[in-house]
Amino acid sequence: AALELLLLLADVTLEEALRAAERARRTIEAQTLMVGEAPIQVTVSMGVEVQDPREPLGTTVERADAALYEAKRRGRNRVFTEQTA
Repeated sequence: AALELLLLLADVTLEEALRAAERARRTIEAQTLMVGEAPIQVTVSMGVEVQDPREPLGTTVERADAALYEAKRRGRNRVFTEQTA
């Protein structure tokens, strides 16, 4: 099953956002969820982008969404940004 979330961080650099995303990815990956008696390993792929003040928020969200799908294309369970690709 897949779930998509949007998280907006204020006043952070790309590097800070990438570090936060990677920290969250590792924390999620380290967890094992039990569904009944079956252990489930959860992973997460994230697309990270920083808004250019000259662009509308929707454009930033579209870029982050594209980065998310690129993370999935590259093998999942990773953080990706087009800004350092």
